[in-house]
Parts: sequence; structure tokens; C-alpha cells
Amino acid sequence: MLTKKIVLDKSVLEIIESMEWNYNGTLGKITCGQLDRDVYEKVNLALEQLGGKWNRKQGGHVFAMDPRPRVKGLVESGVLTVERDGFFETPFPIVQWMLERVTPVGRLLEPQAGLGAIVEHLPRKNLVSVDPKLG
Repeated sequence: MLTKKIVLDKSVLEIIESMEWNYNGTLGKITCGQLDRDVYEKVNLALEQLGGKWNRKQGGHVFAMDPRPRVKGLVESGVLTVERDGFFETPFPIVQWMLERVTPVGRLLEPQAGLGAIVEHLPRKNLVSVDPKLG
């Protein structure tokens, strides 16, 4: 498990604390008006680390699960602790860069295929890919 702590400044915490939430906490809206770009990026980063994703149509950040208990702790401490399982999807430009430099020959093994970002661009013949995330 990878853990990182993000310390947020007071202005970001105040914006997050003043957000309005729908009844089940799956939609949070910033209510203090237009933010300057730098502040918005900091607020957005914190909300993304809490599991939110900006949705233009809904006019707010959408969450799969209610983040309000974590938001309360975040506002009290000023520190957001982010834990990841170590999984990072390989971005397509990196896959492209790799494939431009290596020509797959013979049997191929991708022991940590994740969601298949690399595997989907490899020839299927003699390919073995393994990862529990693929199901």
C-alpha cells in the first residue's frame, strides 16, 4: 500500500467545507463562485483524491460513495491521507513509446497486466497475461 499525505492550505479547506451536497453525498458543488485557476486546481486535486470527478452536466463533483465523513476529518486536520494499492494504469503515450522501441518476438509474458493498457496493443499469438484486476 502506498501512502501519501497532502497538506491543504486554509483557503482550499474553506472552499471544501462550504460545499453543498445532495441528500446522499454523491454530488458536491462548490458554492463560493468562480475560483481562480490555481485555487481550483488545488480544490479539484483534493476532491479527486477523495474519489470525486468533475461533471460539467451536473455542475459539481460526483462521488461513488459519500465522502463527507472524510471531508470533515480533512477540514479538521488540514491533511488528506491518500492510500493507493500501487496500481497505476500505463498511459497510452508510454505504451506507444515502448512499442516504437521494442518489437515483440516469440512468447510474451505480461505478469502484471492490470487493466490491459499494454496487452491490448500486443499480438495475441503466444501471449500470456496475468493480473487479478482483469478478472
